Amino acid sequence: TLMNTEVQEQRGECLKRYYRKPYGDERSGKSSFITSDCKDAVRWALPSLINIFLSADKVVEFLPRTAPFANQAAQATDMVNYLLFEQNDAFKLLYTWFWDALITKNGFVKYYFDEKTVKTEEKYTGLTEMQLAKLLEDGFTIADVKERMIDVPSVVPQPQPDPNLPPVPVEVIQKVPVYDVKTVKEKTEHRYVVENIAPENVFIDEYATCIDDARFVAIKSKKTRSELLAMGIEPAVIDELPKGAGEFPLTDDAVERDDVNDIEDAFVGGDDYYVIFEAYIRYS
Repeated sequence: TLMNTEVQEQRGECLKRYYRKPYGDERSGKSSFITSDCKDAVRWALPSLINIFLSADKVVEFLPRTAPFANQAAQATDMVNYLLFEQNDAFKLLYTWFWDALITKNGFVKYYFDEKTVKTEEKYTGLTEMQLAKLLEDGFTIADVKERMIDVPSVVPQPQPDPNLPPVPVEVIQKVPVYDVKTVKEKTEHRYVVENIAPENVFIDEYATCIDDARFVAIKSKKTRSELLAMGIEPAVIDELPKGAGEFPLTDDAVERDDVNDIEDAFVGGDDYYVIFEAYIRYS
């Protein structure tokens, strides 16, 4: 069972001060006003901290050790900045990172390569046989198809009684099959994700001085059944998992954050979610 540590208790107390919650020693008939010194100090510091990184065109810049690597360093700089600004929200990322560090002593960011399959459905009407074959060549899966006949006017040459005279063009109506189809196409999307992790959801070896030398690191998260299925976990495995917090109750800092953000209310159905730990162990 995960128990409150001294750091988690201190984080909970800091969050109380930021949100101006009562101290618990208020007396009847006395002023219960709580100053906003903590919130004011954090909000005063945040713009200056963010400005250090976002005032320039590049949040990250790679410098070559030798001249031959100048082009590679420039490409790496462009790529990382593209990932931060285009594939991720750099401002929100830094703002939350610094906010957590100023109030709860630690700020955590996780980055990873995300690969997921996205299904898109499209409908087409009036396709010819050639157009239908082209869809199959392009990787579409036919989910539903309906054939129907339509009248298509065309001009055909009509010979005249006198063989010496040229044929006369005559318009006729032909029945031509067309297809109304519903297609499904799977596309694999790749993306580098950089996201904030709430400090209360990160558990680190108590003897570690930093994450790099930690023997154990775990990240706690809540997942719905559909999210677990999207991760590739078999339904039979999910059925064996306990729902809700179970033996992992909220720590002091998590209680304070959830109380303000109503995080629990986001999971409709009460305990219809699963607590998942992503754990890393160093053996060497």
